[in-house]
Amino acid sequence: MTTLFPSLDSPEFASAIQQLKSQIGELESLAQGLEPGAFVNSDSVATAEKLISAINELFEHGMTIRGFVSGYTSVDSRNEAANARESELRMLFARVSMIVSRCTAWFGSLDTEKLIERSDVAKEHAYALRQAKIEATHLMSQPEEDLAAQMAISGGHAWGKLHDDLSSQILVEVEKELGKPVLLAMTEVRNLQIDPDRGVRQRAHNAELAAWKQWETPLAATLNGVKGQHLTLAERRGWDDVIDESLFQNHIDRETLDAMMSAARDAFPDIHRYFAAKATASFHSHLRPSAFSGADRSYQASLSTPSAVAFAAK
Repeated sequence: MTTLFPSLDSPEFASAIQQLKSQIGELESLAQGLEPGAFVNSDSVATAEKLISAINELFEHGMTIRGFVSGYTSVDSRNEAANARESELRMLFARVSMIVSRCTAWFGSLDTEKLIERSDVAKEHAYALRQAKIEATHLMSQPEEDLAAQMAISGGHAWGKLHDDLSSQILVEVEKELGKPVLLAMTEVRNLQIDPDRGVRQRAHNAELAAWKQWETPLAATLNGVKGQHLTLAERRGWDDVIDESLFQNHIDRETLDAMMSAARDAFPDIHRYFAAKATASFHSHLRPSAFSGADRSYQASLSTPSAVAFAAK
């Protein structure tokens, strides 16, 4: 972490935040004067190149800062200083979202192929510009996009933050040793599921499921909050299906997704037969996740090589 900044309260980090605010202000000024439908000429080419450069610099710097803060919050959701910085960044990136939607609408209104032909900078960003052309057709009006970005702070983003905090702070009662229950964080309990001791793995697995069950109502509410916003905005932006938007954002098409899902479904019978055979070889009557840790190899010693070959063939 210190290769980026000495600490969250260091002068270097404060300077980086100030630089980010300046970059946002500069891009905001550039975006304010954009009028969709411009002809591709020397002026619009120069504007496009300025925007591309400014957006790249902002995101390179901003993502570095965001990653640095995330390095703290992802391992300690109770870190007040990191949470405060994360909240500050959330407000700043809401402004970025509003600016980017303006830029996307403008880029999408241009003759993309002509812009790529006339500008080496545009040519280097051809894929992103063609994607912007498509995304622009799924934008709401600018006031609506601005409102969505602002409301996300206390909407989907807040629900997502609550989900992360809740799931990371749950304490689970588990018996690492029989008859000696201890309270552990969920991450520690999940790590126990690769313990060499099968009994520990089984108790950890059962304890995890029980803990999720206990917290299912607030966690379900957070997921509904996140996905509810996603569904509403996808519909308002004219996507036929919310999955279509996700596919676009992840740069794959429906045919690719269908092919991957079909391949997985076709493989399930073989995978099920494999685990059933593994259960038999390790003297289990049925499959349990805790029975198949990579740490447990005790069943391998129970079969000689000729016996193993015969078992696999059967």
